[in-house]
Amino acid sequence: MENVNCLTMEVHKLNLFKQLDLLIREEKLYRNPSLNRSILAQHLRTNRTYISGCVRQSIGQTLSEYIDTLRISEFVDRLQSEEEQCMFVIAEEVGYSSYTTFYRSFIKRYGISPAEYRQKLE
Repeated sequence: MENVNCLTMEVHKLNLFKQLDLLIREEKLYRNPSLNRSILAQHLRTNRTYISGCVRQSIGQTLSEYIDTLRISEFVDRLQSEEEQCMFVIAEEVGYSSYTTFYRSFIKRYGISPAEYRQKLE
């Protein structure tokens, strides 16, 4: 019986993550610099701790890492299509409240600066 309960919880967490992912992507909630577990828990009518656990269990990332992945991904897409747009403006529009935080995240993910990445696109 215990195995059935564990399996049920895992399925529930996976379904919750699917709802969370759909919500964040469709409504582009990641663009909100203040997005946090509490806001998402309200949207999904669950608790903050459960949100964190379901993200980590489903994709092996923290909620912050997951949101950062979505922000960086949109930044890169927009950098390719908006060649003249200021990188700081794009970073701000995809949800970063600080260019420094964005810059660190970008280098951590790609190993080069956003400016170097843009140059490689040209």
